[in-house]
Amino acid sequence: MLKALQENIQSPEPSKPKPDTGFQIRTREKMIPLLVQAHRTRLLFDVSIPTSETHYTTALLGVYDSHGFLVLDELTPSAGHKKLLKQRRMTLTGKLDGVPLRFNTRLIEARQQKGMAFYKVEMPESVFHMQRRQEFRITATEARIPFHAQREDDSQEQLKGYVFDLSRGGMGLNLEGEVKLQRDDILQNCVIMPSGNGKIPFALKVCHAKYHKKRKLTRIGGCFEEIDTSSQRRIAKIITYFEREYAKRLSGSG
Repeated sequence: MLKALQENIQSPEPSKPKPDTGFQIRTREKMIPLLVQAHRTRLLFDVSIPTSETHYTTALLGVYDSHGFLVLDELTPSAGHKKLLKQRRMTLTGKLDGVPLRFNTRLIEARQQKGMAFYKVEMPESVFHMQRRQEFRITATEARIPFHAQREDDSQEQLKGYVFDLSRGGMGLNLEGEVKLQRDDILQNCVIMPSGNGKIPFALKVCHAKYHKKRKLTRIGGCFEEIDTSSQRRIAKIITYFEREYAKRLSGSG
C-alpha cells in the first residue's frame, strides 16, 4: 500500500521534447540562441493578449534558460499591464534580422523596480521562426571573428566587419558604416579570420542587408556562393567548437 502511494505522488518522468517541424522550433539548443539574440539586439516585440484588440510592445530583459523563464519589459501602452495581469497569457511577435519570430508564453509574476514594471514569464515550449536557410546558425558575436572583402565593381570598396552568426551554409555580418548592398549581390573575395584558424576564403551571396543608423553599421545575411572543401571543413570545425562551448554553459560546466 505504501509503495503504491509513493508511486502515485512521484512526479511523472518528463516527456521527451517533440522534434522540430518546419519553422516550429522546439529543441532548446536551437530555441535559446534565437531568444538570446533577440535580447542582445533589443528586438521590439508586438504583444497580443487574449480578448484585447489593442496591441502592445515589449522587449526581452533576460533569458534564464537554467531556471526556465524569461524576463520582459513593461508593456507599452501601460494599459496592457492590467490586461496581462488578468489574462496572464500573451503572444510575442517580432522580426529577427528581417525573419519573423513568434512565441506564446504565460505570466509567472509581475514586479516593479524604480516605478517600472517587468514580468517573469514561462520559457516558451516552441518558437516559430521562418528561417530562410537550410542550416541553423550559431551566434558568434562574442568571438568577434573579423571579416574583410573588396568589391569587384568600379568602386573597389573595402568592406570590414565581423561575424555575428555562422552556419555551414552561410553567415550573418556586421559591416562598418553604410554599405549599399542588395539581395542577390555577390561578394567574390571574402575572408574571415577566426583566431588560430588562419584566413578562410569564400564568395558570399547577399540574402538581405539593412543599415542601422544609430549603430553606424550595415547588417547582412548571406549564403556561400563559392567555397572550397578546405574552407568548408574549417568552418564546420569552428561551428562544432561553438556548439560544445554552448553545451558546457547550459550544463554549468563551462
